[in-house]
Amino acid sequence: MQPSDVVPLQDVSPADWLVQASTGRQGRVRDYLPEGYQAYLRLPLVDADGEGVPLRQWLGRLRDVLARHTGTPDRCWFSLWEGFPVPQWWRESAPTFHLPHREHLLFAGRLEDLLVIAGEFACAGVEYADGSFVVDVRGVDEEGDGPGPLPERYPGDARLVSRAGDPEAAVRCREAGSCVEPSLWWPQDRAWVLAREVDSDAVYAAGSRALIEDLLTEPRLAAGEVVLDDLITIED
Repeated sequence: MQPSDVVPLQDVSPADWLVQASTGRQGRVRDYLPEGYQAYLRLPLVDADGEGVPLRQWLGRLRDVLARHTGTPDRCWFSLWEGFPVPQWWRESAPTFHLPHREHLLFAGRLEDLLVIAGEFACAGVEYADGSFVVDVRGVDEEGDGPGPLPERYPGDARLVSRAGDPEAAVRCREAGSCVEPSLWWPQDRAWVLAREVDSDAVYAAGSRALIEDLLTEPRLAAGEVVLDDLITIED
C-alpha cells in the first residue's frame, strides 16, 4: 500500500456490528469494545519499562502479535476519529459512523499496511489545505516537561504545520515516521478488535485467551488484563 492509497471508504457498513454493540456511553471498557470475547487487555502507549517509545515502533510490535491471531490478515478495517487533523476533503467526501460519541472515518487494508495507514493518519492532514493544525499531542514544552511518557506521534520538525497545507512538511512528516494510531481496528474474521478513546493513554484489546496471553508475555509491551466494567484510563 502506498500513502496515496489511504483514503476513507464510501461504505462504512463493515463497522455496523460495532455500532450495534455500542452501549452509547463512554468511560468503561465495555463502551468501546463489544461483549463476547474471551478476554480484554489494556495496552499503555509505553514500552515494558514504562518509557515512551516512538509510536511507529510500538505499533509494529503490536501488529506482529496480532498477525498470529487472525485468519484474515489481508482484510482489515481501520477507523479514525474525524476530529483529528485530517484533510478536509476526507471529511467532505466520505460518510462516518458514530461510536460511542465521536464520528469515525473508515479505511481498509492489510494488517501489514498498519504503519502506512497510521502514517497517513498523521501526515495527510499536513499535506492538504484545511488539514487543521498538527501538533505533538504529548504537550511537551520547551523545557521537556509534559504529562508523562507517551510515544512520539509527530517527531522532528513535522510536529507543527499550518492549516494552509504544506507538501514539503508532509514529506518530512513521512520521512520522520510520524503516526497516529487508529481509533478502532479489526480483521474481517473479527478474531480481535482494538480501540483507543482519543483522550486515553492506552489502547484496549478484545480477543481470544491465546491472543491475550501472547500480548501479556510480549516483553516489549506493558500489557495488563482488564474486564468490561473497568474504567478506561485518561491522559494526564
